[in-house]
Amino acid sequence: MPKTSPISVCVLALTHEQRIYLRPDVLKMFKGNSLTAYNLVEKGRIYGDSPDEWHPFEDDKSVLDYLREVGFEESSLSRLIASFNKIEDLNALVTQVDLYIFDPLFLALSGNYSQLIAELQGAIRKGNKPFCILMPDRLPPKVSQSLYQICEQKLPLLKLAYETEGLGEWKAESTVRLKAFLHRLYRQTGDFPSQEALENAMKWFFSRGIPDFSLEESPKILGR
Repeated sequence: MPKTSPISVCVLALTHEQRIYLRPDVLKMFKGNSLTAYNLVEKGRIYGDSPDEWHPFEDDKSVLDYLREVGFEESSLSRLIASFNKIEDLNALVTQVDLYIFDPLFLALSGNYSQLIAELQGAIRKGNKPFCILMPDRLPPKVSQSLYQICEQKLPLLKLAYETEGLGEWKAESTVRLKAFLHRLYRQTGDFPSQEALENAMKWFFSRGIPDFSLEESPKILGR
């Protein structure tokens, strides 16, 4: 077993209840019998009560399961998505999360979630924080193409960061690609100091008259 590495994660995925709030054009694509492999109706099949219960691939594992397999000891802040309109919860989502995992269907929600997406994209880009957009390979090609266009529209800065600087992971369609990304992230963050160590260091610098010195920095992914 690899040494565990702490990480704070936010899974931006639908809940089962939220599926009815998808954009009409997107929801229409999921009607009929052509998407039995990605069944939105049956609770627990793809989506559950929490974003962390998203099972994107056919092995029926959650995103948090993949993190644990790699060696991360995750702390999830996904629950705060439901209350992001509270300033303290929004602040936590933009400052305290180390890794953001995006479900393309979450980007297709109607309502005020566009504000949250814009806030998170800005925080990710400004801090060069790790991110991953998943595009499950069990989705039909036509649906994947439509969702890909939504990702481009909603997250243009992250697409640019991926294409020009090799930051994050864009359109990870399989468990192989997701795990490869997480392994790269683990290798870069495995020796990252704990929060306790950071706080002790801050106290040391403060005692020597350097109160504005900051060691808090989210891990980055360089290279694809």
